[in-house]
Amino acid sequence: MDNLVKSARRQFSELDMRKREDEAASRGFIGGLALGILVGAILALIFAPRTGSETRGMVAGTATDLKHKATDMVHQVKSDETANGPAATGLGEEPAIEREIGDVQNRPTPGVI
Repeated sequence: MDNLVKSARRQFSELDMRKREDEAASRGFIGGLALGILVGAILALIFAPRTGSETRGMVAGTATDLKHKATDMVHQVKSDETANGPAATGLGEEPAIEREIGDVQNRPTPGVI
């Protein structure tokens, strides 16, 4: 009986050590990933062919363009829905899950007679 208890304790301690090793490995990976991203960003800024102000202006311009495109798309969808109602989008009034799989209550259950 004592041998069984000692064996169980040893196995639990081995499992605990494995769990700790796995957690340490995942922390090490995440830390290495973060360090790699940081170093890559710094090197990209150092070796960039443009000056910092040009790069910031380009990034800001792209972000502004994307914002305007997204806003235009939202306004277009909203105006289409208000002009034509929900039927114009093909969605109708029923919940999305029923549109996707149909009326579940009227379907026969497979394997049931």
